[in-house]
Parts: sequence; structure tokens; C-alpha cells
Amino acid sequence: MARLIELSMGDITEAEADAIVNAGNTDLVLGAGVAGAIRKRGG
Repeated sequence: MARLIELSMGDITEAEADAIVNAGNTDLVLGAGVAGAIRKRGG
């Protein structure tokens, strides 16, 4: 089984992907960081 790791620079909310997975904090509170950017872009 081949494995592939890809590193990219840029705006994660503009990535061509079926899903974006972001680590959450224990309270699942959305802030102004990556989670906030994903929510703002995705609704």
C-alpha cells in the first residue's frame, strides 16, 4: 500500500477538496483561527 503526504501553502478554504478536517478544542468553540475561517467561508 503506497502512502502519500502532501504539504501545501495557501488558503485552506480555497483548497479543492471534498472535506476539510480541523482539530477542535475540548469545548468545540469556534474562534478567529482556522476554525473561524472555515466556518466563515463555508457557512
